[in-house]
Amino acid sequence: MLQCANTIIHEDRCITTQELAVLLSVSKGSTQAIIHELEYSEYAQNGFLGISHSHTTPKAIIATSSELLECFEAEGEIFL
Repeated sequence: MLQCANTIIHEDRCITTQELAVLLSVSKGSTQAIIHELEYSEYAQNGFLGISHSHTTPKAIIATSSELLECFEAEGEIFL
């Protein structure tokens, strides 16, 4: 179910949570749980997903940011 929802979201980045619920044949509450599980919760506002075109999850963004910060702290101005 999660993979199916993820595929639908990436095919139509303007899909609403209600439209996703209909396509998945689940309740709106279940759809919200799926969105949370897929880590799209921060994008879902007023029932509209509207996620960015990036396939990067929030956890991946945090990991990359932390790695870049460590490099900057180790290398200083040379890093820039």
